[in-house]
Amino acid sequence: MFTRGLFLCAGLVPIAQNPPTGGLRLPQAVESDILAPSDRLAGRDNAREESDLGLAFVEVLSPRESAVVGEVVTFEIRFGLDAQFLEHEAVPLFRRHLDVPVQIEAPWIDAGDSAELTRLFVAVEPAQRVLVARNDLVGEARRLPDRNVNGREFRVFALDVARIETSVGTLRLGAPRLSYAAGLDFRDDFLTGGRTPRERRDAFVLGSEVLLRIEPVPENDRPTTWSGAVGNFEIAARVLATDERTRSSVRFELVIAGHGDLGTVDVPGARDFPGFALLGVLDDSGRARRTIVYDLEPTGAGTREVAPVSWSFFDPRPPARWRTLTTAPVTLPGNLAASTPDRPSKVGGDVDTSSPSPLLTRVLVGAGVLIAAVFVLLSTRELWLRTRARPRKEQRAAPRREPPPWG
Repeated sequence: MFTRGLFLCAGLVPIAQNPPTGGLRLPQAVESDILAPSDRLAGRDNAREESDLGLAFVEVLSPRESAVVGEVVTFEIRFGLDAQFLEHEAVPLFRRHLDVPVQIEAPWIDAGDSAELTRLFVAVEPAQRVLVARNDLVGEARRLPDRNVNGREFRVFALDVARIETSVGTLRLGAPRLSYAAGLDFRDDFLTGGRTPRERRDAFVLGSEVLLRIEPVPENDRPTTWSGAVGNFEIAARVLATDERTRSSVRFELVIAGHGDLGTVDVPGARDFPGFALLGVLDDSGRARRTIVYDLEPTGAGTREVAPVSWSFFDPRPPARWRTLTTAPVTLPGNLAASTPDRPSKVGGDVDTSSPSPLLTRVLVGAGVLIAAVFVLLSTRELWLRTRARPRKEQRAAPRREPPPWG
């Protein structure tokens, strides 16, 4: 341990052979980890292309030949290495631990908000998850079944990248680059318990670029209630609770979830709740799952349920089509009473702001109580500190008494 500490202090880290992929370790890093230039064990410019050796491959798979504007499209960067090479000759590219010692590079992998979209819409099972270098970050890839190429077994993995295109035209994704390193002349290393190469050979292989045709959202049969959403979604609704203070309003929750970006699409508004006045709305604006809570007040004594709510979107999956989802009617609690009979409901997207929402009122009152409590606590602490310091100050200021001459 002492000897290894000397190596680390000197900045010399032994390069141990990568463990066999049959015993891949659990990830030790997270996707947000950055690979600094100092983490690289050899210069990137020293690598040479080895596509002709057939030790590795990288390719990009597109789900379809075309997509529509606003659609979340997931590309699969599939790569593999010769099993014998990976288990006996491959060595790390970085000082940071990676389950598979490779680096996938392409500018479009992290362009725009691709990293966030990939996190939201691509799920990797824990048993399949491996860590690789994705550009200059530590990213998650998936383990795929082995592939036999010309009698040679390859360990195969996939790195998923989700993107949203906003312009019509041809999307051109540049060829990805897969970098790796091979060890030469291995020797046993007592510091690592494995074998360390005396020399290394840095190399890379290139894939092919991919073209994807981006088309506009069709106008044929487009419903007037289209929200602007593109994808595949589900919708659910329920009544959460009534206003316990007045028992005149109800909180109605609408949840939209699925595969597609929901962050900026339109959601049902006041006109979608006939028989109710919309007092307020709480919207989390989620991208993969969006939750909207409406504060509704019946406008008539005979209103006993929330009518079905409809929401439309375009589903680009073959066969592409327009779809409209409709909730079931939701019965109101029996203790709900209309505050003002025959009160007209707001029409359009505006919210009735003539009086504050009971839900909003409770939030503001709670915040005010919290601020007042913090103020009282700070004032009490300040008073206590001053009271504690006063005797010491008086003691320091008191004149020194001389002993009497007869004492």
